[in-house]
Amino acid sequence: GLLELDFGSDQHDIQIRGVNRDEKNIQMAKQYPNSRHFLTYRHSLRSYVSILYLRLPPNFRIILRGKDVEHHDVVNDMMMTEEVTYRPQSGADGLPKDINVIIG
Repeated sequence: GLLELDFGSDQHDIQIRGVNRDEKNIQMAKQYPNSRHFLTYRHSLRSYVSILYLRLPPNFRIILRGKDVEHHDVVNDMMMTEEVTYRPQSGADGLPKDINVIIG
């Protein structure tokens, strides 16, 4: 039988075979490159890892099968976004720390 992981379809990716691999989504990702991450993250490790972190720490990189994974900010894909100020309760030092958050 075939292995659950597919190392042969893309030399720079590891993909899942079977239920989570939707050929229709793969074809749509080719037609609509801006939606590629949304359409392929369920079966492509490279696509999943690219959206894993909202912000990358300095000098941080992920290498998959010898090639850097290009970070993708999912905030750029959001529609009808709004920036709000989040005011949590006081921190350990007793000072509140306001944070701007984008929701969509």
